[in-house]
Amino acid sequence: MGSPDDFNRVMSVNAKGAFFIARELQSKFTADARVLYLTSSVGEAYKVPYPFYAISKKALNMVYEVMKKELKGILVAAVHPGLVKTDMYHVQVGKIPGFNERIAIDPSIAAKFLKFILSEKVNAKEYSDEIWSIYNLHHQPRWLEEGDEAPGQQG
Repeated sequence: MGSPDDFNRVMSVNAKGAFFIARELQSKFTADARVLYLTSSVGEAYKVPYPFYAISKKALNMVYEVMKKELKGILVAAVHPGLVKTDMYHVQVGKIPGFNERIAIDPSIAAKFLKFILSEKVNAKEYSDEIWSIYNLHHQPRWLEEGDEAPGQQG
């Protein structure tokens, strides 16, 4: 499962850092600034055998809720970019029982999604309304380009 030091490290990276960086940078934000937290659906429903990661992402979801209120005049959002084929993915993927590799997303597709969220195509109210998900079929036609493979639903 992991040690207390492992737990503290994961919490520092995924939750504490996100909270304190935004707070420290608050005075530097311009009027059109947008803060975007990269969270995970694992923070909403524990699906994989990584409890520290799941707990830290749940905490990050609360950081998002708190910062929406604390960062007055700044747009704050959070996103589930999906299971992206990163270095962490390649190291961990074989350890997840019953894992279906077909749901993994190419980084270029995840990048298009993040670019869309941060663009002017997303208005201020919509930006902060809810945690964005790359798997949300409602938004996909707005950011996927012809020929892109739509990210499939997890699980």
